[in-house]
Amino acid sequence: MAETLIKLAPSLSELASLQEGLEAFGEQAELSLKLVTQLNLILEELVTNTINYGCTGDRDYWLTVGLQLVDGSLTVTLEDNAEPFDPTEEAPEVDTTAALEDRKIGGLGIHIVTAMVDQLHYSREGDVNRLVLKKDI
Repeated sequence: MAETLIKLAPSLSELASLQEGLEAFGEQAELSLKLVTQLNLILEELVTNTINYGCTGDRDYWLTVGLQLVDGSLTVTLEDNAEPFDPTEEAPEVDTTAALEDRKIGGLGIHIVTAMVDQLHYSREGDVNRLVLKKDI
C-alpha cells in the first residue's frame, strides 16, 4: 500500500508542487512513467479548472489531492472548498467528430479524464467538492 496527501493553495504556481508530489508518489508506489504522466495530465486539468473557475469568490480556498494504491487499484481523491461544480454532469458534451473550428469551448478536459480512468464519482458534502477517480493498474 502507498498513499500520500498533497495540499495546494488555489494558485496555478502550485502545479509544480502537484507534479513533484505526484512523481514522489509514483516512485514510492513503483508506478510506470506512462501512468505518472497520465495522472499528471489528469490532475493538472482538474486542478487548473478548479482554480480558474471555482475559486472566484472572496474567501480562503484550499485544495487537496489524495493518492492511494491498494492491491493494484489506484484511487485519486480531489477535494476543495471551491464553488459547487459536478464535472460529471455539468461539463458540456464534446463532439470529437466535429471540425476543430466548429467545436464549442469547454468539456474536452473532463472528456479526456473520463477516457483515462475506470471510474469517476463526484459528491458535495457541506462546503466540500469531492471528485474520486479510480484506475486499475
